[in-house]
Amino acid sequence: MRRITLFPLALVAVMACEQSSMVSPDVASVGDVADALGGITAVLIAEPTIPIDIDVKPALREDPEDPPVGENTLSINKGGSVTVALLGSASFEVSWVDVSTVTFRAASPLHQFDTDPEVQAYLDHLRDVNEDGQEDLVLHFDARQALQDLELGLQLLCLTGLTDVEEPVDFGGCEEVKITGRNGKKGG
Repeated sequence: MRRITLFPLALVAVMACEQSSMVSPDVASVGDVADALGGITAVLIAEPTIPIDIDVKPALREDPEDPPVGENTLSINKGGSVTVALLGSASFEVSWVDVSTVTFRAASPLHQFDTDPEVQAYLDHLRDVNEDGQEDLVLHFDARQALQDLELGLQLLCLTGLTDVEEPVDFGGCEEVKITGRNGKKGG
């Protein structure tokens, strides 16, 4: 058994391997690790220091009277961007986020800015998407980069990052999303 860092300071996989080759610390996915090591028999993902809730493809309703959108579905054939909301809570303030460290799968946010109330770009990305009275941070990611190599069907998609405080702390959250489209792969 050996420890392999998948996302620096955010997710660690413990893997039993058929061979003992070295793996680069910037490996992007469990599949890449399995390929690099020639086989995998077990994967355990460690919890981040601060677990957060995310909302992939949140219903950004202008009018609160509009009904919510149905289940989260993303097409691997879609270009453009994928919207992901980091949901603020009593234990996680979105102003703590260092946007430059955030990744959604292998993608970084399309827009980089400081989470400072004086920065208009930050203010433009704040919403209360789940209507709980807490500010949420809405980020956009390149769809092709974020959805590459996904199988069709239900998939657990994760976002990770670091806080922008004196001593950065890792945070992360996942949401199950239905992946649709044509890619030649079979999914569950």
